[in-house]
Amino acid sequence: MGIFNEAMLKLVKIVVLTILCCFMGSCFHLQTQDAYPANLKNLYFTSDNVYNEISQNLQSKLRAMGVHFTESKNAAPFTLALSDSKTSTILPTAYSTSSATAYIYTLTVTATLLMQKNKKKLTVFQTPLVATQSVTLNVNQVGSSAITPLMRRTLTRQIVNSIYYLLISKGTQHTIISLNQPQRKH
Repeated sequence: MGIFNEAMLKLVKIVVLTILCCFMGSCFHLQTQDAYPANLKNLYFTSDNVYNEISQNLQSKLRAMGVHFTESKNAAPFTLALSDSKTSTILPTAYSTSSATAYIYTLTVTATLLMQKNKKKLTVFQTPLVATQSVTLNVNQVGSSAITPLMRRTLTRQIVNSIYYLLISKGTQHTIISLNQPQRKH
């Protein structure tokens, strides 16, 4: 009887692990061209600095999703604008030789999606996005208050992903649909 119980226990463990793996697999969503909304595949992109890391990485990501960027505002039904991109560092007010030191790096940007309708620009969303990362240095480590290239890449990736998920969100799609509906006259 003992061998049978051990075999059943192993079988139950395998079944439970298989079910857990299936559930975990369903939590992840691939970023594919099919997941990106078709109505946002034609965009005009503008930024305070189109050559900064956020702009370049976002354009690359969106191109991979099949987005075509137009040369003029009037050639696209939607305009994606990035503004107020800032990097800041919060430094400790006092340094101690006997305790750890923490630096907090922050990257902020405002993302705005505008829809052109009847020669008017309607705001779909205007959202300030913030990415924050902290670094704790041990007592004997020497650090710099300047943002490091690795930290900048990490914060940039967080901001780019936030903008991407904002673009594909159901809330954005619902807003676009409601803005496209004809206005009722009272």
